[in-house]
Parts: sequence; structure tokens; C-alpha cells
Amino acid sequence: MDFIIADRQELTALALGDLVRGIPGARAVPVPGCRELVAALGDRGQCVVILDFPRFDFRDAAHLIITCQRFPHAAFLLLGEELSSAFLRDALYQVGNISVAFKDDPVDTIREALGSCAAGRRFLSPRVAGIIAAGRVGAPGGTAALTRTEVEITRALAAGLSTKEIAAARCLSVHTVGTHRKNIFRKLGVNTAHEAVRVAIRSGIVDESDYFI
Repeated sequence: MDFIIADRQELTALALGDLVRGIPGARAVPVPGCRELVAALGDRGQCVVILDFPRFDFRDAAHLIITCQRFPHAAFLLLGEELSSAFLRDALYQVGNISVAFKDDPVDTIREALGSCAAGRRFLSPRVAGIIAAGRVGAPGGTAALTRTEVEITRALAAGLSTKEIAAARCLSVHTVGTHRKNIFRKLGVNTAHEAVRVAIRSGIVDESDYFI
């Protein structure tokens, strides 16, 4: 599979190329600008685009979203530095083939993101999910963001795991997981696990394809 690297920072592009070459059967294809990116996408079937946004030469967020919609066969991994919760919610709501991580996320997180995109699954780093939750849910005196652990437990709830199963998988007590659940419900403004998962899906914290029905 081709991984198109749309990043104008030479050092970052080289590092991403090394990560891609560590994936069996993957090929790194660097492009210098939007014109070349569109041409590369038109010549390919399924592929992954690793995109530095907003530093790449898209005119604005709408230009990016239109491009992603135009090429539904491609998975777009946005590697941002400063992305607002409003942009993230809008982009993730309008386009199903966008995943997001940050350049300063751990390397293992970036590897996981690349693998998820190659498999056709949306990926949001825990930090991204927390930003979305913080921008969506207000609380007296500020905003209430889901912590990394709370994001992971929300995803486990979406996968259909019980409190006891989550506790066993994370080597935590049932009481501790129950406390996390209560905090998640409070922050998301819901009363049940089902409601929490639906809110998380709408916010992009949980991919609907991972939702256990």
C-alpha cells in the first residue's frame, strides 16, 4: 500500500518515511503540494495520506474537507500541532475517512494510527479525543475534558465490555472502573453507558464501526 506523505518539513517527512518503510508492503510517496497530492490520489486506489495540517498548502479547512470527500478511497491521517475542537468536530462529522493525531504524540501512537488507517479504521489519539470532549461539554467554571484513561474506558464500553471485564483487562478494581464510569457520564452529560457511547460516536471519540450493538 502507498502512504502519501504530504509534509513540507523535511525532517518530519524523513521520519515519517522511515516509519512507513517499517510496515510490510508499504511504500512512502512524498508530495510537495496540493496539486501533486491530488494528482497522486487520482492515480491510485486504496492508500493512506499522512498530512501536515494546517501547514500544508490547503486554502482552508473547507478545501481540506472537499479533498477528503473527493477521494473516499484514501484514508487521511492529519498530523497537526494546533487543532481546535471546533475544527475537529466539523471535519470528523463531515468526512468519514479522516483520522487525527499530533506530531508530538508518542511514536507508538503514530504507528498505531498508520496501522488503523491502512486497515480502513478511523483513529483518534487519546489527546485528540480529549480536545473534542473538552470543546463539546461545558462545566461550571470551565470545560470538562475526558482524561486519557476515560477515553480508553469509553472505547471499551463501545466494544461491549462490562465494568468487570474492563477492570480485569486494565488490572484495576471494579470500584475504580465504576468511578471512571461515573466521571465519564458526568462529563458527557449522560446517565447510561449506551448514551455515553452515542455521544462519543457523535464527537468522534469512538468510531461507529467499533461500536458493539
